[in-house]
Amino acid sequence: MKSRHLSCLAAAAAAAVLISGWGTATSVTQAASRSGATVSFALPPGAVSTYIFPFATGPDTSNINLFQMWPLLWRPLYWYGNNGNVTVNWKESVAEPPVYSNGGKTVNITLKKNFTWSDGHPVTNRDVQLWMNLLFAERNNYLAYTVGSIPDDITSMSFPSSTPYQFSLTFDKVYAHQWLLYDQLSQIWPIPQHSWDRVSATGSVGNYDTTTAGVKAVYNFLNAQSQDEATYTSNPLWKTVDGP
Repeated sequence: MKSRHLSCLAAAAAAAVLISGWGTATSVTQAASRSGATVSFALPPGAVSTYIFPFATGPDTSNINLFQMWPLLWRPLYWYGNNGNVTVNWKESVAEPPVYSNGGKTVNITLKKNFTWSDGHPVTNRDVQLWMNLLFAERNNYLAYTVGSIPDDITSMSFPSSTPYQFSLTFDKVYAHQWLLYDQLSQIWPIPQHSWDRVSATGSVGNYDTTTAGVKAVYNFLNAQSQDEATYTSNPLWKTVDGP
């Protein structure tokens, strides 16, 4: 019981950090939306982005990466923070509000159809599936993971190809919906499966993430690419974005 309590506190703290830190990202998003032009903003002296792949370990994470880079390149499932209020900004979120079924154990989520990747591909449940498969296989390499929290508390997932804008997650028991929204669903970031589901720079994109060995190979590739800071502006991987 004690370890579970500490796990919940850690997850809550992680969510609080996410929510409080997205003020800059939100303001940049709103400015870009209003003007349609380039937006420039200052970083602390000497601060640089050091890890561009948004699936990072704790040591690879900094406020610059977490708040001033990742959400501006790849939108999270739900956008937290709205005009200084600690709440979900539904307008900026990629998904509609979650709907619960199965006595509250299953979360059904519909993605908005107006979000597309920079190369024109729509943001679909396949992009969420890639993230979730990475999270299951490499949870110990994810900055916000705590034992017993997501993905440990998920018993099944569904990403139907027939309805590409819908997916569902079934949890091991009924949890408070507010906790699920702010502590569990806050850790999901759709990422471009059609561009990133690969194991080498020259190889083709596939469905590698659908097997344990394959998704680990995808992670190893993306992690290695992210460690090459000199190529952040030239690597084609990081040019496929859906943020402002």
